[in-house]
Amino acid sequence: MSFYGMNKLFVLIFSGILTVSISACSGFQFLTASYKSTDSFINSENNKNVKYKGDNKEYANQVGLMLPKLIDTVEDKLGIKFTKMPIIYICDTWQCMEDFTGANYQPRASANKRGVFISPKLIGKVKVTKNVLTHEITHVLSVENIHSLFQSIPPAWFDEGLATFVSNGGGAEKVTDGQAIESINQGKHFIPNSDGKKFSRMYGDKWGLEPHMFYRQSMMLVKHIHNKNPEKFKIFVRQVFSGNYKFSEVFYKHYNATVLEVWGDYKNELQKT
Repeated sequence: MSFYGMNKLFVLIFSGILTVSISACSGFQFLTASYKSTDSFINSENNKNVKYKGDNKEYANQVGLMLPKLIDTVEDKLGIKFTKMPIIYICDTWQCMEDFTGANYQPRASANKRGVFISPKLIGKVKVTKNVLTHEITHVLSVENIHSLFQSIPPAWFDEGLATFVSNGGGAEKVTDGQAIESINQGKHFIPNSDGKKFSRMYGDKWGLEPHMFYRQSMMLVKHIHNKNPEKFKIFVRQVFSGNYKFSEVFYKHYNATVLEVWGDYKNELQKT
């Protein structure tokens, strides 16, 4: 195999690891899905970056209309531009989702370096699609510049909290801020780690939290950090997304405190509400 071929395979395998981190599918499932051609998807009539299967032309056109604004939202909130526009694929069956993402747990949508795959759960639900798609597009941007096993990735709480924050609660619709505050004050909460682990990221199930509760609590911490200084936050996120800095180091550089110290201060604030 040529050096180019080996390097391409290495990047593909690493992308599989990243997708395992985001979507919890197996590396083998992802590698199989990554080789599968998307030529069978049909281009929407109004946006070449939205493609669909089955009898979903109308829904695809609705997604095509909303996509530019959603991309603007992500770029504006984070101060980062996509190097290439994400492709949105609309699957008409669960087999399609598993074939192209490796995910066998029936998510509403799944993001990887190929773009975002929308499942049958979202088809026809335009309002919910906006928030969930914004969440997933944020994930695409977060892994866009990560190409090597030696680069750093953010911890899961930050990855999910940021995507939920940017999408105004997308992914955490079943839990309100009030319910999350009550849970935190009762000691039922996640503990934010400082660095992401490519092979074993910590999600809400580690602390007995349902996904929507984990996403909501994570979003609230991210929002708290953002509100300290929104412009500084954009610089911080750019450095995190570059993959060239350890999350813990760049966090301390910008906030002169560890993640756990900031989390402790935030919990104390919540107890007064």
